[in-house]
Formats: sequence, C-alpha cells, structure tokens
Amino acid sequence: MTCSSAPNIKEDEQVRILQDLETRKRIKEKWNQAFEWAKEMSFDDAIEKGWMEYSQTRKNVKIYQTTRRIQNEKFEGHMCIRGDVLVEKCTAEEFMTPFTCLDMEIKKILDPLVKRNEDVEMWTDEDGTFKIQYFLIGTAPLVSDRDFIYVVKIGKLTPTISYVVSASIHSETYEPPSDFVTSTKAVRSHNYFISNFYEQLEDGNLKATYCTCSDPRGWIPTALTNTFLQHQPLKMADIAKVAQKNLLEH
Repeated sequence: MTCSSAPNIKEDEQVRILQDLETRKRIKEKWNQAFEWAKEMSFDDAIEKGWMEYSQTRKNVKIYQTTRRIQNEKFEGHMCIRGDVLVEKCTAEEFMTPFTCLDMEIKKILDPLVKRNEDVEMWTDEDGTFKIQYFLIGTAPLVSDRDFIYVVKIGKLTPTISYVVSASIHSETYEPPSDFVTSTKAVRSHNYFISNFYEQLEDGNLKATYCTCSDPRGWIPTALTNTFLQHQPLKMADIAKVAQKNLLEH
C-alpha cells in the first residue's frame, strides 16, 4: 500500500501565516520546546537516567513509560509513553511515509478511531518547513471526540538520525483560517509532543522510536486514558505492516 494523498493547502491560504511573523515565532517556540522534550525522552540516556522504565514487549515493540517523578516534574503528572523497534533492511523514508501520510485508508490502519487528519497551513523559512495540521479522533461510547491542532516538522538531527516531531498549539498561539471548519462537539486536547526518531544503522536496519505525552482534557476516565496510551506504541507494528517491513527481536 502506498500513500497517494496530496497536500490540500492552497498557495493563497498560506499568505496570512507567511505574513504574520509573530504568529510564526510563537508556533516555532512551541515546536522547539516539544523537540527538546522529544530528544530527552527518545534516546537511551532517558532509560539510563531512570526517566523511562521498561513496561513490556508486544509484537516486537519494546514499550517504556515515564517514572512518576518525571511525569510530575516535566508533564504536569501526565504519562509519557514510548515504543522502540528494530526494522529489518529499511530506510527512514520508507518507515516514515505511512506515519506522515494523510491518506485516510492508511490512517485507519494505524488508528481505527481517527476521523480527520488534514493540513491547514504551512510555511518554509531558514529553519525548515512547518505544517499546521488538524486531527480529530473518536474515543469511547458516551465520551466526546478529541481534536488537536498541531505544528509538525520533519528533519535530520544528524546525518544518520531523522525525525518527525509535532506539538499542540492553541488559540492563544494560533487560529485556523475562518474557512477551515473544525468539530464543534470535540474537546480540544493537548499533546506535549509526538515524536518519531529514525536511526539508520550500518547493517541496513533501522532503529525507530515513537514517543508521546498527551493530556486529553475534559472528562475522561484515567483508566481509559492509560489504556489508550499503552496501545499507542503498537502503531509501530502497524506501520511496519503498511511499509511491508519486518520488525526484528531486539
């Protein structure tokens, strides 16, 4: 299966955000903070420092979560969850494409509850290309949908390590164009960050790490939130299936 979706951002829709330098500055500040959190939590030193502790391995995905101390110190008590995989004979681009693709058929494979995932605006400057995206997801019976507006950037940390990192942005930072319709019934939720780091190894295999910390906001049972979070790293197994790659034991 290949990603066939094309960006749905019209050039004339970019003018407003391109001209608003202050808005761009605030958005980039949010992304930069998310990027720092993502780097802190996504590499081996987070485990060595005792910030992340091993939880379980499922489908060859090693799952870690933050210790209570780090949750309280950095994320206002919210859990940060992480999944590490080793992908056989794979490039970063091959494994990244299903995750960044907006094709709803592929999105439904990675998360059956997703209802919308769309580009809103974008710009490119000296720091790279930044996209604003809208995401709407179902939850559970009698629980409101959750939606997010976030900024996402793809880049390279080193010649062998690539990343996709996103962060929530809210009304005090950014408002979508008036003709972009968001859900009126969903609860606006908050992702401190969502990150994927891809390290190309000398043997042709790929080490990939997914990590996220989220505050669903509104009324939602803690047990439901934790169950939802525990399943998020398993997206890595679904991505491997879409990319037609094997996950190795590690």
